[in-house]
Amino acid sequence: MFKFVKDKKAQGALEYILIIGAAVLIAAIVIAVLISSARSAKTDVNESMNTASNQLDDLNHVIAE
Repeated sequence: MFKFVKDKKAQGALEYILIIGAAVLIAAIVIAVLISSARSAKTDVNESMNTASNQLDDLNHVIAE
């Protein structure tokens, strides 16, 4: 009888460990996706700023002529 109780506790503990492991894995994937998206957005913003700066320089050059 005592062996059955120990086995059931071990099974419950293992299930909790698996659930926590899955939650940690999902959280890690979500964080990685968010970091990747942030880097991509930063690159897009920098490219837009460079384009706008170049266009402003061109406009200033035309006005100065």
